[in-house]
Amino acid sequence: MIWIGIDPGKTGAIAAVSDQWAEPQVVPLSPTKSEPIEIVRRMEEWAEEGGPHVFAVIEKVASRPGQSAPAMFNFGVGYGRLLERLTCCRIPYDEKTPTTWQRTMQCLSGGDKNVTKRRAAALFAELKVTHEIADALLLATYCKRTYPTGR
Repeated sequence: MIWIGIDPGKTGAIAAVSDQWAEPQVVPLSPTKSEPIEIVRRMEEWAEEGGPHVFAVIEKVASRPGQSAPAMFNFGVGYGRLLERLTCCRIPYDEKTPTTWQRTMQCLSGGDKNVTKRRAAALFAELKVTHEIADALLLATYCKRTYPTGR
């Protein structure tokens, strides 16, 4: 089984965990570090390797006070593209709010990214956990714990 966690946004990432792998696989979403084709390629690989045994959780987010309309529009477009990629790769998924998955992972952050970074670093001591990948790693772990056999 392959479990995927997606933290949408320019500074987010996609992480995948499997009992068959020595460590998680991570793809940053930052346009300077990863091209959209790389994201699709990795999703296709995970879908092929996992077959019917792959499942994803994507963080369900909403607008925040103070964000401009163009910023929220761009974020929404990016979020929609991630959902489309999951659908095209035939990867079933669920959307979870930050409060939902953070409560389960015992790292309610209240917006403080250091909280989730510390929790991810504790769970993945073998990795250099950054703010960029922490939430995706935790979402993938949440996915594994919440959906042990998929949907």
